[in-house]
Amino acid sequence: MPIAERRAPAPDHRPGFIRIDSVHQGDQDGVKGLYHINAVDCVTQFEIVATCERLSEALPAAGDRNPAGVLPV
Repeated sequence: MPIAERRAPAPDHRPGFIRIDSVHQGDQDGVKGLYHINAVDCVTQFEIVATCERLSEALPAAGDRNPAGVLPV
């Protein structure tokens, strides 16, 4: 799925369908602000919140892999 594609997942009562939302904190005095990212499993409501300096297609998406074993699915 391309970055920034908007569509609701269709989990059919199966965990593992993750909704991701990002919010830019804003810039201050010419310094770029942070991005806050919220990932929630549509079925279990398990939630992960993270903060990063930039968003990029080069960075792995939460749905691509689970390297830290953070997601319970």
